[in-house]
Amino acid sequence: MNVWQPRVSAAEAGMIYTIEPVFTAVYVLFLPAMLEQFTGGDYPNEHLSTAMAVGGGLILGANLLMRWKRPPHLPPAGPIP
Repeated sequence: MNVWQPRVSAAEAGMIYTIEPVFTAVYVLFLPAMLEQFTGGDYPNEHLSTAMAVGGGLILGANLLMRWKRPPHLPPAGPIP
């Protein structure tokens, strides 16, 4: 992010930072068991729960709303000089 953040808009950078917990939640569903094979430790995977799914859905929904393009506002009508 240090390299690429200056090259994206503030909204895009905000989306990237906001979506990170969703990726982390997906990784913990399968990654600990994979690491367990290499380390020999006991690292159980997380289980998909309702709270995890709702939280991820809310984050994804917020990102979609943030990217939703609205038509530009017209300037207010005023007296003609």
